[in-house]
Amino acid sequence: MKNSPDLVAIAYDLNFRHAAEIFSGVSDFVQKQGLSWRLLPLNFDFETKLMEIAASGRLSGAIGTFVSDSWIEGLSAHQVVAVNLFNFSRITKVPSICLDDQSIGQTAARHLLEQGARSLTFISQDEAYFNRIRQTAFVESCPPQRYHKISPTTLRRVQVERLHDLDAPVGVLCSNDRIAREVCQEARLFEMEVGKDLLVVGVGNEPAESTFAGTGLSSFEIPAREIGYRAAQQMEKLLQKEDPLSSRTGVELITAKLIPRESTLPSPQARLAERATALIEESMGQAGFDVASLCHTLGISRRALELTIRRQLNKSPYQMISERRLAAAMTLLTQTNHTITKVGEACGYPEPHHFSAWFKQRAGLSPKKFRQARS
Repeated sequence: MKNSPDLVAIAYDLNFRHAAEIFSGVSDFVQKQGLSWRLLPLNFDFETKLMEIAASGRLSGAIGTFVSDSWIEGLSAHQVVAVNLFNFSRITKVPSICLDDQSIGQTAARHLLEQGARSLTFISQDEAYFNRIRQTAFVESCPPQRYHKISPTTLRRVQVERLHDLDAPVGVLCSNDRIAREVCQEARLFEMEVGKDLLVVGVGNEPAESTFAGTGLSSFEIPAREIGYRAAQQMEKLLQKEDPLSSRTGVELITAKLIPRESTLPSPQARLAERATALIEESMGQAGFDVASLCHTLGISRRALELTIRRQLNKSPYQMISERRLAAAMTLLTQTNHTITKVGEACGYPEPHHFSAWFKQRAGLSPKKFRQARS
């Protein structure tokens, strides 16, 4: 029997920014539930260190990206429960909190076809399980005659040279933003214009990669903090079981949102819709921010904005603002201990009464009852 408080390791080495967000998500859950866990962050090359701590008998649980079921069995041998993150490998022995990689492939294909791609391909650097899932879903969502397979082992310049020979515009889903940036950089050597001749989607929504790509990269935002929070929920269930090593498996899928930018938006209307979406994300916490404010910042008439947003996103600017504020409020109510007043302020409603009335009208419950129902 381990002494309390429980020591829980968070082990993730694929991306430092995402690792920090995952850790924050776990911390959010621990704080909200009033748990006494001691959290141990482990990053690059964590496997040896993690197994050493498990063997010492001090470790209760591990949340991380694990390489195989057999490796996890090594933790189980030391009475350590585990929650896997992401589909790096196919894990069946413990619960997993993963991106919906199938949805990433399907959404990317649909978006690229909507933007007029005549040829499509998928570029990755390895055969990781999540890449295989994304590629399969992407291929199945493309018209067969338009998809062209490119080997993940060839040099990037060779891959882009192959793209140059396909019918333009060429739509490309890259397994991460680094590869998307490299594709954009190499494309210029072949006089291919990104956003016109070449439509590029990445995964990760990394600001630095967009900067060095020389264009805004369309990319899937990985909700790493939410993944950390959900993993902590699962870990608590495992730690609370009388027999913590009894079989408890399954995969919980988290959807990654595609954020379209210049790299896949050839039309002025599509780029305007993207700018409006980004401004709403940045400004929704400002009291008084509304459709008129959005139009003023964009330098466009309300009528023109309404028509563009309806054509591109099938909703109104008002709906966009309201939906984004509601989603943010729900997340803050369920994943933090912020007061109702503080949640309202973060969503652009500094008056608690107005926020509560607005929230109840849209969610069907007051903020307080909504939080209680999901606690």
